[in-house]
Amino acid sequence: MEYFSYIYFFPGALTGPFFDFKDYQNLVTRQAHYKNIDYKRGYLWALQSLLFGVLSIVGDGLFNKRFHPSYILTDEFAQNSFFYRLGWILISGYVMRLKYYVGFYMSQAAVDACGLSWSGYIDGKPVFDNVMACSRYVELSDTARKALEVSKENNE
Repeated sequence: MEYFSYIYFFPGALTGPFFDFKDYQNLVTRQAHYKNIDYKRGYLWALQSLLFGVLSIVGDGLFNKRFHPSYILTDEFAQNSFFYRLGWILISGYVMRLKYYVGFYMSQAAVDACGLSWSGYIDGKPVFDNVMACSRYVELSDTARKALEVSKENNE
């Protein structure tokens, strides 16, 4: 019965991300680092993730038509300078990824709200990075290497 509850647990079955059965058992029985979980801060993290999801919906709605990739194939686009085209393509790529971030951030909100992302206290501050659907910082990386490191951390 416990395994079926793990299989159909909402943050894992419907929204992701994957997490180990042992993490689920520890959460349900409040063992290991889930013993002193700070649910109040977990809800704040969940609201933050939810806010990022809503901002992603708004950003996609506002900028999707303006930065649609079909513009790249037009003669008007080809007439612009190299740096304009490069900047436009980078912005367009980010806007196209926003629709995926909606789902990632909403699933992260579910994981945060139930407490599964709880890692414990580090230097007296609560940390919620045990189970991650996505990082808020992947788009803020200044190098491709840092972006890959952040992305890799989420997939371990």
